Amino acid sequence: MFHSSTTGDYVVCAGQVGIADHVHLGDGAIIAAKAGVHRSLPGGQRYFGMPAGPMDETTRQLAALKRLPALRDTVRQLEHDFELLRRQLHGTSGSLPEADAA
Repeated sequence: MFHSSTTGDYVVCAGQVGIADHVHLGDGAIIAAKAGVHRSLPGGQRYFGMPAGPMDETTRQLAALKRLPALRDTVRQLEHDFELLRRQLHGTSGSLPEADAA
C-alpha cells in the first residue's frame, strides 16, 4: 500500500518546497520557497526554513544565529574580566593573558 502527503484547502507551496511522506498540511498553510517539511503542519500559518517552522519563530532563530560569533567573543571577554576581578578579590597577584579572539 502506498501513502502520500495530503493538504487541506487553500494551501500554498512556493517553488522548490520539499515535503516528506505521510505529512498533512492544514487548511490555509503557506510554505515559503525552498522550505523542507518533515512533519505535519497546522493550517492558517506561514512556514519557512529547513526544517520548516513558523515564519516568525524561524526568523528570530536565524537572527540569533547570526549574532552568535559576537556573543561568543563577549562571553570570553566577560570570563576574562571576571577572573581578573576574582584574583583581585582573593589577593592573587599576576595578570592573565589577553582573551583569545577565536
